[in-house]
Amino acid sequence: LMNDGNQYLEDVVIKLRIPSEHVRVMDKIHSKPKSNPLLISGSLFHESVSYPNVLKEVEDYIVEENLGDLKHHQGIEAFNENLRVFFRPQSLGEILTWTYTIYAKNLPSPISGELTVEVI
Repeated sequence: LMNDGNQYLEDVVIKLRIPSEHVRVMDKIHSKPKSNPLLISGSLFHESVSYPNVLKEVEDYIVEENLGDLKHHQGIEAFNENLRVFFRPQSLGEILTWTYTIYAKNLPSPISGELTVEVI
């Protein structure tokens, strides 16, 4: 994300809405399996404090990340950790539309837009 404005943005939050028809978005980072696949101990998930919050709704995944303050004329990664998104086989060749909304305490209104993803 790039803040092209003339002031800091305070308490920036980005929300990404991903329709679930063609994808699955993981809500955690899974740990690598141990050397003995029959021996399961501890957690099967790697708890990453930087992975975004993922909520599954009826038809969408909502991915949310709190970014803190964003200096003017500077950029920042939207997500500290890469999203784990798996595309279903029927999505091959599709162009998917995901929507985003950016909120900040000192923005008069949220900024919204669309991302297009071509599955090849």
